[in-house]
Amino acid sequence: VHCYKTNTRYIDHDNIKNMMQDWQYPLVYLDFETINPAIPRYDNCKPFSHTPFQFSVHIQANPDAELTHIEFLHTTDDDPRPTLIPALLAACGTEGSIVAYFSKFESERISELAEYAPEFASALLALNERMVDPLPILRECVYDNAFAGSFSLKSVAPALLGEKSSYKGMAISNGSEAQRGYTELTASKTNAERKSFLISAMLEYCKKDTLEMVMLVHWLQQQIKI
Repeated sequence: VHCYKTNTRYIDHDNIKNMMQDWQYPLVYLDFETINPAIPRYDNCKPFSHTPFQFSVHIQANPDAELTHIEFLHTTDDDPRPTLIPALLAACGTEGSIVAYFSKFESERISELAEYAPEFASALLALNERMVDPLPILRECVYDNAFAGSFSLKSVAPALLGEKSSYKGMAISNGSEAQRGYTELTASKTNAERKSFLISAMLEYCKKDTLEMVMLVHWLQQQIKI
């Protein structure tokens, strides 16, 4: 209310520092895209259960290191999990904090993958033990009128980082569109040209999600230094 009345931005610099003090490099930024149809498409799935078909990972080995990007997109109509799981484990490695925005979603998907593939359960559940989340920090320590009451990544990133962080104009610009894109991509009637377009658009969207997380974390780290 104070921010609204005074048109000022609220930042609790000290609390940002306290809430980020346990984060450890390398920082591994993770985002999933999932499908959750009413009628399960694959064995061992429930109605409306989320099955990951895509992920993006950005890795920063240390504060001065260049970013490394790893991406995965399943492009056929069979179950994506058998190929996604080993790719995910390889991308995330075994050290550092795994950064996910609203990490509860990613953690739940990882736990479900562990149930699906018990041979990988130990390694998958170890990922959850490394999970950290910028969302609670932003909710507690930062407010800008441009959030318009929302702490979603697509509201917070443009408000704090500028219009370059907007998702406007992207061929795929949100999770629902990514789901529809995946359904079309894996349909037998979709021609090769359309599939190529969808693959490019889906990879660009998921990559942007983790890249915006990187930039938001950099912004938070700058507030600690002020």
